[in-house]
Amino acid sequence: MNAITGVGVAAVILPLSYGQDAGFYRTCALSVAEGKNDCSLYPPLAALFARPLTWVTPTAAAVIMTLIGATILLTGVTLETRGRVLVDRVLVAVAALGFAPVVYELSLGQITLLIAAALYLVVRHADAFRNGLPMGIVLAVAPKPMLLPLLVWMLVWRPRALVTALLGALTLTSVGVVLYGTDQYATWVSVITGAGRESVGATSRCRLWATSRCGPSTQRGSLSLPPWVPLRCGRFSGTRREDS
Repeated sequence: MNAITGVGVAAVILPLSYGQDAGFYRTCALSVAEGKNDCSLYPPLAALFARPLTWVTPTAAAVIMTLIGATILLTGVTLETRGRVLVDRVLVAVAALGFAPVVYELSLGQITLLIAAALYLVVRHADAFRNGLPMGIVLAVAPKPMLLPLLVWMLVWRPRALVTALLGALTLTSVGVVLYGTDQYATWVSVITGAGRESVGATSRCRLWATSRCGPSTQRGSLSLPPWVPLRCGRFSGTRREDS
């Protein structure tokens, strides 16, 4: 059933929005490199990690993100099905790859599976300082609200890993401030805290929810709606919004 529904979801998504999130990361990296940071839903340091996507075409960047996600998923299946017979391992892989949210993730080129890979050492291994380092990278590059419950869980069950994660995030964020300056980080903080709602925050919300029909200048964020949902996008200037 997962294989059938996965093919159906892919048939709908691929023609409409394949690689949109990969394109978003690529555009953000170019923007930050030019000192603009028009993609302030993520901290400026995220642009450094996304910079390799700018070395290839948008299509190649989308394919790369899809392959990275699929590799992570299949590696996880391989690790978690050790000792099972081959047919069971294959069926689990098919079920995982065909799961509709996973198909959506792989189609858009999102980073959720990268975050899952970072969490694997924390969740599936005993508490150790070294296991929190990938989590620290995630917190510095892609701090998402969905990680807050996990941090609380780590406080109780993985305190050593949590210490490394927080120290790593603080260190990398300090590096980001040195590289990109305080202004770009202030813009990012302003957006995620809801300040600057009439200016940069409004533009970012437009980018966050925009669909492909809004044109090449709009971007998608990690909280994207499915591409078949009709939405409007506008051009923001100061406190005015001009529908386009």
